[in-house]
Amino acid sequence: MCTCVFLLGIIIFKSRVVPRFIGYFIAIVGLCCFFDNTGSLLIPSYQIYKELIENILSLPMALGELVLAIWLI
Repeated sequence: MCTCVFLLGIIIFKSRVVPRFIGYFIAIVGLCCFFDNTGSLLIPSYQIYKELIENILSLPMALGELVLAIWLI
């Protein structure tokens, strides 16, 4: 899922129909999602820091999805 969101951001960035900044936002959403999901695989003590990492990454994720939703409306 995260890879798909990142690739969607790249496709939106290269598109001439959708503004480029939305592509940036969606690519950042994909990267945040990727880091959040792979943290449990790469970091042994991820459960200790999970809440902090999710709180930090949730703001760009929510902002990117909100920007795309507003543009789509």
